[in-house]
Amino acid sequence: MRDSTDTINDYVVTGSYNLANETNDANNVVVVQSHALALAYTMEFEEMWGDNDDTPNPSNARFGKRKTDNTPHHFVIGGIPVDLYFSPSDSATMHLRVDVVGSADQEIDFCIFSFTRQDVSDSMKSRYDNGVLVQGVFDSADWLGPYSESRDMTGDGENPWDPPAPVYPDQVSGMLHHKYMIVDPWEIWDGDPIVETGSMNWSTRGGYKNDENILIIHNKGVANLYLQEFVARYEEAGGTYSGILCGDVTGDWQVNFSDILYLGNYLFNSGPPPNNESVGDVNHDGEINVLDISYLSNFLYFSGPPPCSSSKRP
Repeated sequence: MRDSTDTINDYVVTGSYNLANETNDANNVVVVQSHALALAYTMEFEEMWGDNDDTPNPSNARFGKRKTDNTPHHFVIGGIPVDLYFSPSDSATMHLRVDVVGSADQEIDFCIFSFTRQDVSDSMKSRYDNGVLVQGVFDSADWLGPYSESRDMTGDGENPWDPPAPVYPDQVSGMLHHKYMIVDPWEIWDGDPIVETGSMNWSTRGGYKNDENILIIHNKGVANLYLQEFVARYEEAGGTYSGILCGDVTGDWQVNFSDILYLGNYLFNSGPPPNNESVGDVNHDGEINVLDISYLSNFLYFSGPPPCSSSKRP
């Protein structure tokens, strides 16, 4: 930012990767070319540096809880909406819980190094209890630790999930140092595929004590890139990835007449149910019934609204 007045070469590099990390750790890096985003990170840096030149001013420097919420948060970069929050000044954990987890219609996938925040876990459970698929990989070092939310998610904690969620300890040779979440990566209708990443663990220290950052990227292409990494880590850990495409009750990754036939067979001929309730409840009224067949027919043949495009379930 200070090398010239030319803004075309302003970049931000963030994610979970530390330059000192071992190469066998699982990490991610995001490189964003944006003068506006780089300026926001520079403002945050200068608050901790204590000045806006090359000489630090320790007497004016602010870290941790002494920092203020003094940066912009919403950007459009190459047509992609991006949100930025720093901790502990910008309520980053709240935005993770409300803006990311709370937006999930169909699927939440995550890889996380440290996950101990009960409020984030409870927000995930609320979506899980309403038919949203939740899948994840935890770093094995704290798997089933006394404060790890892996305990609740596997049904063994003070706030057990019932049924337990499909979450696993990692099997990478080093640390699973990721701190990312993917929301609705298969939402191809009018949804909002999201990737949340950055340096912040989902812990009290990460959100309320340490100087960290999170980026919330609203883009299907970026979500797909992270999904490929997630599936590799998830299946390496022992899971079998199963995504959700609303309306695809047959599981062939398409929405067509065969899904109408499948629902009809299920409702009227005791046929097999959809693998996940949310893929068949296409009108979001909380149950699978003949109205969902009408909704799909209207979408496929009369240009009606796409599956699951109505308001989120309560």
